[in-house]
Amino acid sequence: MNVMDLVGGETITITISGVERKWRLSKIDGRLVKYFDENDNYTQMPYERFIKLIESEDVTIEPKSI
Repeated sequence: MNVMDLVGGETITITISGVERKWRLSKIDGRLVKYFDENDNYTQMPYERFIKLIESEDVTIEPKSI
């Protein structure tokens, strides 16, 4: 799945420094990526940082469940 196809609701599983994290994407709004972490905390990060994480880490993107 291409990052440009993300619309919100997708589950992003990312492994950072050997620790697996699951994020639920809320939406990509201009230059910010908005998501909920595994503790259901709402978080934002710059779009550029999100792209770098996707490119450099072990990432799985699951489509939004209906």
